[in-house]
Amino acid sequence: MYISNIIFSQKAIDEEILDLINILIHFLHHQGVSIMLRNFSFQRNNEIVVQIKIPEQNSLANITEYKWSKKLLEVGVDIQVEILGKDIETNEVCICSKPSFYIFLGTPNIPLVCGDCQNSVPLYRIPYTDESDNNYYNICCWNKENLAWSEIEFYSFEEPFAHKQLCDISSSHNKTALELRYIIEKVSQTKCYYYLEELRYVKNLKIAKDKKCPCCGGIWYQKEKILNLYDFKCDNCQILSTLANLDE
Repeated sequence: MYISNIIFSQKAIDEEILDLINILIHFLHHQGVSIMLRNFSFQRNNEIVVQIKIPEQNSLANITEYKWSKKLLEVGVDIQVEILGKDIETNEVCICSKPSFYIFLGTPNIPLVCGDCQNSVPLYRIPYTDESDNNYYNICCWNKENLAWSEIEFYSFEEPFAHKQLCDISSSHNKTALELRYIIEKVSQTKCYYYLEELRYVKNLKIAKDKKCPCCGGIWYQKEKILNLYDFKCDNCQILSTLANLDE
């Protein structure tokens, strides 16, 4: 993934232009082009600079073709892209021609992973999951919610309701995730699993082995890790999970 500056320049930057820039930045995120968590922006003379994280070096190649970019161009705003460099804190992006399956999961970055190489898959590699608006708004919103629950749980030392949302398969948050998993599979025509955080909190091996699939009640503990990562897998329900460091 890469860090990029989008530079908007005009003789006079007014509120209307700032609003259009803000709409464009959100639009890029919902198109899977920008990995927007907390963007950094500033004004430099007659320029507004917005720093964003993008999946690939060429993710912004067609930025001027979007409708909100065209509105900015119509009012005399020039748009330039500057690639600052590679983000060293994130995974590589998948380069597999056709992944055999996907994994949908909550993450500060891209919530879709290739099941073969375990690298992130830019959302724009698959057809739109929110067909009414032709974007990935539903996935982006869910991922932001997941990050919010994760922060609440972490900073409050496993606040019960936040913990339930992340770890209980019957929570509203996880029910939405399972619906999105199905949508991803449907539009991409590629099998998709959902990564459930529940088992991350099980620290005793005996308890872990006795755990049943939280959806169907079937056996899902794997004697050998799948892809060197996953300790649990249910092909019937299409969910995965991992364990923390275990006590014997």
